Amino acid sequence: MQTILVVEDEPLVRLHVCSTLEEEGYTVLEAGCADAAIRLLTENDVVGVMLTDVRLPGRLDGLQLAQEVGQRWPAVGVVISSGLSEGDLQMPAGVTLLRKPFGVGALLNACHNAAVPAA
Repeated sequence: MQTILVVEDEPLVRLHVCSTLEEEGYTVLEAGCADAAIRLLTENDVVGVMLTDVRLPGRLDGLQLAQEVGQRWPAVGVVISSGLSEGDLQMPAGVTLLRKPFGVGALLNACHNAAVPAA
């Protein structure tokens, strides 16, 4: 199973998502902001998918983080979770949108669909 990086600033939401993914057999790393996520990506070459909220504290929001990850770590699939519609967001190319509120099935499908196949 892949390693998924969950970037969410709301601790209860992050805990719920991380525990759900762990119960499904994924290894999970977690961050509360984009800067922490970038640190984890720099230190770990095992991340296959990053799931990020749109609104994050700090210098980068989730959309900007997704763009940076796409440029620096193209092998990492990206899922952006938001209550906004895709038309209301300027989604980077190749990013999977996970609409809030989401259930376990939608979460797992989004992570699976975002995974970049090994070359």
